[in-house]
Amino acid sequence: MRFLALIAFCLLALLGLAAAKGPEEICACPRHLDTVCGSDGVTYPNPCELNCIAKRAARNGQVLTQVKAGRC
Repeated sequence: MRFLALIAFCLLALLGLAAAKGPEEICACPRHLDTVCGSDGVTYPNPCELNCIAKRAARNGQVLTQVKAGRC
């Protein structure tokens, strides 16, 4: 009985942590390699990864865009 209560508590704690980050923190990108160069001089694995980082940067008042396809 205590074991089930412990499992339930752990699941609720994990659910609370996931909810605290909010849906904007979750960014599921494919793992295919299609490199792009960001305006910050960093090469990102694909445009989706760049867009995820750009959203986070925008919340901090920064602008991040794709400069070109391929490596920086």
